[in-house]
Amino acid sequence: MTPRKLPNHLPLLKEDIVTMITERLNEKGYNFTRKTTRDFLNTFLKVLEECFKEGRTVKLREFGIFRISLLSREINSPFSKQGAVELKGYKTIRFKASRKLLKKLNE
Repeated sequence: MTPRKLPNHLPLLKEDIVTMITERLNEKGYNFTRKTTRDFLNTFLKVLEECFKEGRTVKLREFGIFRISLLSREINSPFSKQGAVELKGYKTIRFKASRKLLKKLNE
């Protein structure tokens, strides 16, 4: 099964990525099924998720760095007699692409 041919503005789905990886591995002589590739990709994503939950930075050489940032929230309300009201902060994931990836993107 070949990946769907879609315009660039539409998102690439996980199943499309599975198909692309399976085809490239099979071209190199590996005998991977789409199920094996899907299991591998799901396991990889679960490991990333666990690392993010632990607050760990993930560095993928020649790709980029994923960092967890804690964003605090503060609201200045003109109606509050106490001034600024502080709300509970939340975590977010920040990604910084490697120089090599940026260079390939801009070629």
